[in-house]
Amino acid sequence: MSALMMSPNRSHFSPLNRIICNWLMGAKSVALVLILTPGSMVSGAKSFRLAACFMRLARVRSSPHISSTLTRVWQPRYQSEARIYAKFLMKEKSDAKIAIMYQNDDFGKDYLKGLKDGLGAKSSMIIAEESYETSEPTIDNHIVKLKATGANVFINISTPKFAAQAIKKIAEVDWKVMHIVSNVSASVGSVIKPAGFENAQGILSAAYAKDGADSQWDNDPGMKKFYAFLEKYYPEANKLDGSVVFGYGVAQTMVKVLEMSGDDLTRANVMKQAASLKDFAPDTLLPGVKINTSATDFAPIEQLQMQRFKGEKWELFGDIISGELSN
Repeated sequence: MSALMMSPNRSHFSPLNRIICNWLMGAKSVALVLILTPGSMVSGAKSFRLAACFMRLARVRSSPHISSTLTRVWQPRYQSEARIYAKFLMKEKSDAKIAIMYQNDDFGKDYLKGLKDGLGAKSSMIIAEESYETSEPTIDNHIVKLKATGANVFINISTPKFAAQAIKKIAEVDWKVMHIVSNVSASVGSVIKPAGFENAQGILSAAYAKDGADSQWDNDPGMKKFYAFLEKYYPEANKLDGSVVFGYGVAQTMVKVLEMSGDDLTRANVMKQAASLKDFAPDTLLPGVKINTSATDFAPIEQLQMQRFKGEKWELFGDIISGELSN
């Protein structure tokens, strides 16, 4: 029989960490799993919450010491996502005059760098940049300033609270602009709905995972597994919360790495297997988006698909786009 060595009080975990720990316990994996997630993203990429799950499996109970640890950034890198927006704009809006609002920390600056790298020789499309601090109560004044520049594209590199404010303010000042919001702030539940569905029509973003609240995935085999998992382990989960889908995908990837590691759960082997994923497709990733890692590239996901908000949900369009600089 498998035995749980130690379990934190999961009732206090964020939805993301609860999903991950429930999955790993269901898989009866062996590992010390450190889940690093942005601490509400309010203090940027360097702010994290930490949760730990310790599991033990009978088939490797001969291993008396569990020393394997694995920490990886699972979602697409901010620079990769930003390069996708650059590719989209160069192809679809050659007359773009871009205004950018970004959070003044590593999170915002990474997106900004990725966007400029992606635009390359056409970075002159950017006509205005405004940074904001997380301590600011509102970003309304930044929106007013950027509208005055005459930009016809607004790239919103902000966290959920400020993204919702921006959507509201743009509608209030009647700024007719192509609005691109980062995936970090594309949640229907925490951003779009609070901002008002009527204010979000036509907003663009990019996605790499299926939307748990979107009925188009109701009969999808992978999402059926996801829904069954929630019903068994986390029935109170909010399907509108993107971190629930995210957590499931992270956990499924971790289980895959542990399966690949076999009975050799040394740190060296677990890290080797984590850098050897080939075309792995967790249940919750969009069709065509696959996880690939190597000894020289630890970023699991570098593909996204553009999406447009219509009605009360996101609608995918176009092809899967790679965020790699060379593509």
